[in-house]
Amino acid sequence: MKLEIQIIQLFLWVCITYDKHPTLRYQRWSPNTTKPLFTNQELITVYLFGHLQGRFKQKTIYSYV
Repeated sequence: MKLEIQIIQLFLWVCITYDKHPTLRYQRWSPNTTKPLFTNQELITVYLFGHLQGRFKQKTIYSYV
């Protein structure tokens, strides 16, 4: 499976799961609290995608993405 399709499917799953649990909306995972550059769903997707690709440290996930 191509990586693009995999990350899109993962993002859709994260969005569906995120919407099913309204308590998650009150948490902000990004330090950009006033004007976020990306959503919590995007941040969670990148984190999970990094793990799926065998990268487990934030710095290596960030570099990979």
